Amino acid sequence: MIRQTLTSSEEADRQLTGHLTPDMDQVLASLHILTVEDDAMLRLLNSKLLAKLGLKVDEASDGSEALEMLNDSHNLILTDYFMPNLSGTELIKRLRECGYTGPIVGLTAATIGEQQQEMLDAGADKVLAKPLTAQAFKEVVGELIVNGRLIKISP
Repeated sequence: MIRQTLTSSEEADRQLTGHLTPDMDQVLASLHILTVEDDAMLRLLNSKLLAKLGLKVDEASDGSEALEMLNDSHNLILTDYFMPNLSGTELIKRLRECGYTGPIVGLTAATIGEQQQEMLDAGADKVLAKPLTAQAFKEVVGELIVNGRLIKISP
């Protein structure tokens, strides 16, 4: 008789896929994110949430500033939709046109309308509803890993 005991969903994932599922805390601690938000209070709240999860966070107040700040150490870009100077959709388009291949996650307060689809059409990997929550962020990071979009993670 063969007896198999699974102690967690992580172990189940390993059994099913044959791959080691990275510990989410380690994954999050390895991320360097550029968050782009024009509202100072939301920018602060998002940054504090992400830092509390263990991420290294850089902040930009709009798309133009984000383009100037972006560097090779950023694993992920989190961008708002509505911003002055350069909107989230335009930022995503420019990043993709310039050859940026890393994951981009959009944020929008608009749950009805075309904003989410515009960001996806521009090249975002995923669009989340505001306000950003730890659970939603962890879920999207998990999806990005499963989809092979977040594979170069270095401490």
